[in-house]
Amino acid sequence: MKRQLVERLIMEGESLKVALEAVGMAKSSYYYRPIGRRKPRALDEALVRAINEVLKGHAGVYGYRKVTMTLRSLSQHSKRKVFKLKQIRYNRR
Repeated sequence: MKRQLVERLIMEGESLKVALEAVGMAKSSYYYRPIGRRKPRALDEALVRAINEVLKGHAGVYGYRKVTMTLRSLSQHSKRKVFKLKQIRYNRR
């Protein structure tokens, strides 16, 4: 709303500094452009199955580090992916 007022004052010939002072808006707020939300990535189904297989019988005792170590001994999986998938799994409950 304030940004629109500033833009209108600028169109009428006022300087940016005067327009911002009149509206009571900081210069940094005027130039701020929020970053759009990123689309969530699709889950790697093979990795989710592998994590669930490792966790089977351990009742969630394993943290992401232990799951990562176990998966790495079986095959190559990213530590970051395992951490994020564990977060998703336990935050949905």
